[in-house]
Amino acid sequence: MLKVTGSIKRAFTFPADPATALAYYSDLSRLIHFLPHVSLIQIYNRRQLRVCYQSLELGAYTVCIFCDLESQVDPQNRILTVSPMKSPTPVSSQANLNTTTGHGYFALETRFHDLGNQETRMEYILQLAALLPRPRGLRLMPGRVVDRITASITDGRVREIADGFVRHSIKAFPSWLAENHTQI
Repeated sequence: MLKVTGSIKRAFTFPADPATALAYYSDLSRLIHFLPHVSLIQIYNRRQLRVCYQSLELGAYTVCIFCDLESQVDPQNRILTVSPMKSPTPVSSQANLNTTTGHGYFALETRFHDLGNQETRMEYILQLAALLPRPRGLRLMPGRVVDRITASITDGRVREIADGFVRHSIKAFPSWLAENHTQI
């Protein structure tokens, strides 16, 4: 089995007051598009959806982790939580020569702190985890070697997701603000 686990904390300054920032980030289906390697698969309702983390590793192995997510906004405490929801139909784990697929865990918690002057400090924690069957192409490699490689790759991918989230969400904000400024 491949044990995929990664977690990262990040903080950044966002160019809006906390209420506007929270409104911007509270749309889960928009939020997902800011995450590299993560694709929207299905929308169950406004606050619940299925995503897939997919990545080609070592130039030969495709990793697919499906996660069912639910968002919750706490406007009073300025917290956005994206957490796993009980899956209506979990994706079964399977592997072939160079692909592994299964259901996993994804979570994101973001806190919004008012810096004044139309700025918000956003602090967030992102977590990704899954237990996946080993592709047949990796079965001859010793388990400890595969574990070290998996841990190293996962750490790098989680950093890419976290950093891409910041970059993509800030870049898309002016367009969203122009479309929604009268509603805020």
